[in-house]
Amino acid sequence: MAFNVLDSNKDGTISLDDFDDLFNSYGGARMDRDMWYSLLGEADKNGDGVVTFPEFKEAMGVLLKSGLT
Repeated sequence: MAFNVLDSNKDGTISLDDFDDLFNSYGGARMDRDMWYSLLGEADKNGDGVVTFPEFKEAMGVLLKSGLT
């Protein structure tokens, strides 16, 4: 469900543009692209600039196992 919320254009991936769209849709200020680029890069295991569902699932598993929820 979280992946689907973050995938704002419903193309099956999460990109910087998806984060930007999400923040803007809630009336928020423009996001700090450097911060999100860093977070996206941690989850983007194949380095293609987007996070697929399997990459997202792996990243969330690591996060949950680390106790940072």
